[in-house]
Amino acid sequence: MSVNNYALIGEKEFRKLAKTAVMNYWNDNKELCRRFGDIIGPDDICIVWQVKVIENFKALLIVNRQDNRMYFEFTYHGNNDRCYLDCYKKHDQVVIDIQD
Repeated sequence: MSVNNYALIGEKEFRKLAKTAVMNYWNDNKELCRRFGDIIGPDDICIVWQVKVIENFKALLIVNRQDNRMYFEFTYHGNNDRCYLDCYKKHDQVVIDIQD
């Protein structure tokens, strides 16, 4: 995904791009829509972590749906003015006990 020469985008633009990318991916995926209900909008998406380093942004996002085990990583590379969306499905959670 190219951001149309936004060479150095701001935080507000990045957050909007990230939510839009997740929303479009979700709504275009018929399996997700069928499993979790209707299509989603920007208010259904939560950015749980975000960082900016030099001209690059990265965010982790979730869709607020019960039993949703997916999360998304959205990255903006300012050097080449490109965005990437990685989609992950949680497989398992293992508790690791820490010994004193």
